[in-house]
Amino acid sequence: MIIHKKLIFLKILIVIFLFYTKYYICFFFFVNNTKWCWHKLEGKNFRVFVSRPAQKKSNQLKTKIIINKRKKEENAKSNIRKNDFKSSSQYKLIEELINEYPYKLTYTNLKDQPFILLKDKLNPKYIKGYELPFNLINPLKYELLKLIGKICDPFKPLCCYSLTPKLFIDKMFKNKPSITYNDFCYNIEYKFKFYMPSYTQIFKFEKELLWKLFMTVRNLKEVSPYTPLNDHERLNKILEDNETTLPITISKVNKDINRQGIHPSILNMFFDFLNIEKINNCLKRDNAFLKLESIKNQIKNRDFMEGIRPDYLYIIIYQKEKSKT
Repeated sequence: MIIHKKLIFLKILIVIFLFYTKYYICFFFFVNNTKWCWHKLEGKNFRVFVSRPAQKKSNQLKTKIIINKRKKEENAKSNIRKNDFKSSSQYKLIEELINEYPYKLTYTNLKDQPFILLKDKLNPKYIKGYELPFNLINPLKYELLKLIGKICDPFKPLCCYSLTPKLFIDKMFKNKPSITYNDFCYNIEYKFKFYMPSYTQIFKFEKELLWKLFMTVRNLKEVSPYTPLNDHERLNKILEDNETTLPITISKVNKDINRQGIHPSILNMFFDFLNIEKINNCLKRDNAFLKLESIKNQIKNRDFMEGIRPDYLYIIIYQKEKSKT
């Protein structure tokens, strides 16, 4: 029994001895031979297990860094290209237009346009012609109205707002760096739809006159699209054959004007207006965008996120056409 206890005690001593000797050996090894230890570990590859969310996040960060780097390079290239263009002699053509902004709209004198006074007293017997505007609007002004209604930002299905250069260029060029004159005319005539300009002072009376002419020629009576308050059966009113509403009239006038097309001289003038380099039968995407974007940025009384207003477009294009004649 005593011998058995002594053996157990010896085993405990041996275990304690081995434990402390290993501890001191490890301590001595890591403190005094750290260089040798790291030298041995350098050549070995260790596999680290990472959770899927952490791995996904690290991959997203890597792609984000790559994308940001590419964006910085592209922005730097575009800035260099814009600065080179601004230092060229072609940019002076744009500065001549920009220095005159903002334009002050002239007061519309009703005596110069007597038909406006009669827009509420129109008689279909005295209206001559086959299509709008029945010779009651200046032809040049009407053609410019059709062009502006096509190139401005559409607010379907009734009206259009200001011209945003980026939206116009993307719709006109798609992914092409340049287009020909035939493609330019085809896109405006068939790809762009006409919508009546919404907030404008220059075309304020003309668009009301067009709506009134459309109803007068067809002997239509304008009514409210909604039922009275005492009618609880339905919200929208059932129209008679001789009745119409203003939204329906606006939509049909837009379709009617869209089918008429634009005069070729107006299309040619607008093509030359965007073609800064004056290349025959070719319009570059960068030139057209820089022309419109530089004009937009120089307008002082422009609202936030607003493009070029329809009135400004009319004045610019009208002056261009007037200078040619």
